Amino acid sequence: MLESLEGFTNLVFFRRPWVLTRWARHAFATSDTPVILVPPAGMGFYDGLSIGTASELILPLGRRVVLMMGNLGSDRPDYEGVPTAVVARRINRYTLLHARREAFHHPADDPFRGLEVPERRVREMDTSDAQINSLIASFAAQQGRASGLPAGVELETD
Repeated sequence: MLESLEGFTNLVFFRRPWVLTRWARHAFATSDTPVILVPPAGMGFYDGLSIGTASELILPLGRRVVLMMGNLGSDRPDYEGVPTAVVARRINRYTLLHARREAFHHPADDPFRGLEVPERRVREMDTSDAQINSLIASFAAQQGRASGLPAGVELETD
């Protein structure tokens, strides 16, 4: 874990822009997975989404304050966001989708009103052994090293 700490830190802190938004009327929940990973277009929550592949990170900091971290490698400046009902609803929907087992909110709030509450998550991702082997081989090739996969392992090429 210690060896991967620098890389993990870079995947969080080199995202831009950071958008801090404060709401007066809308409230937020959090879950047992408080950092929300937003999938890029065309990717679902169960398609191997990770800190490195997420298009955005969302972190509710309190009942009415949310930090959104943009794309890796972007040089857009940080700014204070405009609190809209559409963004508030999107964040609470993502909180529900990203929760593993539990979502939490202040008793005076109803952040999930009108949203469909999904079934408890029973899987973390939907992938095949071939997809995993392909990712291993691809990352190894990017680093200029052998993958360490056994000879004869079939790799997906698409």
